Amino acid sequence: MTSRSEFSAELAALQSRLGDRPAPTTREAPRQADAPQTLLQTLLGEDGTDIKRIEDLWDRLNAELDGLPEQKPLLTALAALGVGYLLGRVHK
Repeated sequence: MTSRSEFSAELAALQSRLGDRPAPTTREAPRQADAPQTLLQTLLGEDGTDIKRIEDLWDRLNAELDGLPEQKPLLTALAALGVGYLLGRVHK
């Protein structure tokens, strides 16, 4: 078993090594603004729907649902129960 002084010395060494590192940055995937249109984008454009609006809505939905299990666990459990029930009824 290590003594308190050995532990303190090792902790100080590790903290100094950690302090030398640069702070981590968040990375986002670059979006290609000038990419050629895909078939889906072309079809949605003909229908009058903008793919950028769909991506923005998807990002908003993901942001709103991100902490749902921690914030509302009962609602999450009821939703999981409902989905399980529906899948069980369909699979029959």
